[in-house]
Amino acid sequence: LPGPGPATTHKWTPRTMYHVHAGDEDGDDNYWRPGLFQQIDAIMSDTFGIGPTNQRRLFFSPAAPMATAVSGGPGLRPGDVGRIRKIGGLDGRVEHFITAEQIQIALGLGAAPAFVNVDAFAAHPTTGVMFSLENDTAAMLMMGPPMVFDGNVMLIPPGALTYSGAGNIAAVAPGSAIVAYSEAQMDLAVANAQVTDRDGICQNQIIDTDALEIDLGLGVAFTVISAFGPVAVPHVLFAGESLTGGAVLDTFTGGRIRPHATGQLGTPCGLGPTLGNQIGLLPPSTGSPGIASSVNSLATAAPLWTIVTESPTPQVPINTPIQVDYYTPGTFNVLLVSFAPAGPAGVPNSVFAGWSGGNSYPVFYPLGAGPPINLGLILGPGYGSYTMPTGVSSPIDLVFQMLTITSTGVELSTPTIVEVI
Repeated sequence: LPGPGPATTHKWTPRTMYHVHAGDEDGDDNYWRPGLFQQIDAIMSDTFGIGPTNQRRLFFSPAAPMATAVSGGPGLRPGDVGRIRKIGGLDGRVEHFITAEQIQIALGLGAAPAFVNVDAFAAHPTTGVMFSLENDTAAMLMMGPPMVFDGNVMLIPPGALTYSGAGNIAAVAPGSAIVAYSEAQMDLAVANAQVTDRDGICQNQIIDTDALEIDLGLGVAFTVISAFGPVAVPHVLFAGESLTGGAVLDTFTGGRIRPHATGQLGTPCGLGPTLGNQIGLLPPSTGSPGIASSVNSLATAAPLWTIVTESPTPQVPINTPIQVDYYTPGTFNVLLVSFAPAGPAGVPNSVFAGWSGGNSYPVFYPLGAGPPINLGLILGPGYGSYTMPTGVSSPIDLVFQMLTITSTGVELSTPTIVEVI
């Protein structure tokens, strides 16, 4: 994005894209499941903020578990950080960066049953794994208190981590997690930042740390002792439950509103409410001045303004025109439609598009009951909506995807799926 400001926030990972990725994960013969993941609690770029990424490569943690009819166990659960990929020639599979069991082991707890809920997450090979939990949780740490609070930021030191050849966490040392920032320190960082919420009230506590990202550019905040020697704790960007209006803070100078080229990502105390426009969201037209939500997850990445498609009506009756909304940076765009597998536990079949850019959406959905159908040329760039002139006369599952040519090459859109029922 060019930067936060009025109406500049761009939908990058539409919900219907995840329905294509996951397929009919609960095996009920419906691709559309409004409650899939419930919400996304945490995100992490696989490039750790240093290079381009795309929607297929982004790691995330859901608030509710994904069912396993397609992926098989253990799936993607609230304590996991993972992504949905094509593995072994099969779509809809889960690749874990770290599992709930590994986080529990790092907290000195038993691996089973998996019960932790990751609420915020960040990682980097030089600093280790940082996280915050949704709920206060008893722990048995090598060095640290017996209780991990939902406002704490925990850190698993690099020396306690073993990585797989794919760069994911293969093992963690038992009880190795340490408190990087206590809940009291996070409260103090909020108070020092002197930031208002959506109603203009100056905040002095975090309540629950909901979003987290490491900022290596700010250097080391301080050093703490661990069983693996001194650990350099980095400065972090963060948000939390108290920061309605969408404020983003960081820990530099003891806590401040995050500065940005266009201003600050929040409103200083005494200057009115934090509205949401600082992060590119339009404030509500009625009620409290600012947006109701706080920022729920953070990740530093370098995405293009990738083409995005999404249908506002993911399920339609037969003979009902189908609408597909889109954003495209290209002038000449082609909208394609293909057929998704029918029946329980179906998942659309993807093909890696090696000709697309590194931060373009990387896979193509051309397969099904015949080749993809070209619905016609759409002129851009910008936002728009395409409606099929006639409805489909029989039940079928359709995958829509847009293709365009830009200055960086051929780009693909995120896919969207529509069920004709």
